[in-house]
Amino acid sequence: MAHEVSINKPVRDEEPEIEASKDYSLGTVTGTVVAMWANPLKLGLNETVSGQMVYCYLDKHQQETAREQWGKCVSVSGLIARDRDTGQPINVTQVRDIKPFEEVPARSFKEAKGTVPWQQGDEPSEAIIRRIRDAG
Repeated sequence: MAHEVSINKPVRDEEPEIEASKDYSLGTVTGTVVAMWANPLKLGLNETVSGQMVYCYLDKHQQETAREQWGKCVSVSGLIARDRDTGQPINVTQVRDIKPFEEVPARSFKEAKGTVPWQQGDEPSEAIIRRIRDAG
């Protein structure tokens, strides 16, 4: 079922105008907070997929939340402007939510349960998976 999204003039005067050369969608962008500006209030994310800077325009009541996320990996939800040719996010306006990702200690994968150390002569994991898959 398709949902219709209406795009209005930006809520905040500091936000960029809606441009016909960009595609807009409601969604979430993930990245590390690497910059913050006071006027207009926005933060810069080093976006996880492309590595490009994505600007997220905030309300004044979101300033402290953004400050607490400095240097952390977060997901920012709102109206995303994307480059029409590449699909890469350019900026996020009408930010609804900023959620931090849970920090995982370095090398914590070594504590994973259910792993068995491989030894010379053991059956390769792909062969075991194939055998179990084909048995059912």
